[in-house]
Amino acid sequence: MGATNFVTMYGNADKMTVAQAFGEAQEQARYEYGHAGYTGTIAEVESYRHYPADVDIDDVLDNDRRVDKSTCGYFIDPDNNAFVFFGWASE
Repeated sequence: MGATNFVTMYGNADKMTVAQAFGEAQEQARYEYGHAGYTGTIAEVESYRHYPADVDIDDVLDNDRRVDKSTCGYFIDPDNNAFVFFGWASE
């Protein structure tokens, strides 16, 4: 068992909440990669925390211990108004 990082863009911030986008992105990942766990996708994380749109994802993944295999980060992409989830996942 290990971990890999992921970045998932999902939804429209004008039409859904972050909770809805997170849940639907997880369901989509389970549909695409299965329900057995260890998929290396957003399906493996339990919660999320907000970051500003100009966040350096690599810096957060390397240095911010608040993003781990149970909690991912997210921000709203200003170019397309989609939620961008990123983090570590079991694989």
